Amino acid sequence: MGLEALCKARVSGLEHSVKAHLERDAVTVRGEARANVALKSIQSVKVVAGWLVLKHDGGKLELQLGAVAAANPVERRPQANKTVR
Repeated sequence: MGLEALCKARVSGLEHSVKAHLERDAVTVRGEARANVALKSIQSVKVVAGWLVLKHDGGKLELQLGAVAAANPVERRPQANKTVR
């Protein structure tokens, strides 16, 4: 199990309230919008004003995690499943 966050997400240019999950092999988004991005499909990762921007083979996924959480989500991933607010 990986990191879980209640946050805003931009999917296909629209902003939604979601629960985002960082797992061992994918980033998944559930809620008002749904997305499943395999980590191996991610081409670039950057942080812009507190948003984690993932460009992947299927497009772009943006998660509003805040500057600290977005800066390095892989190192922050806990062993147990926890919710970040």
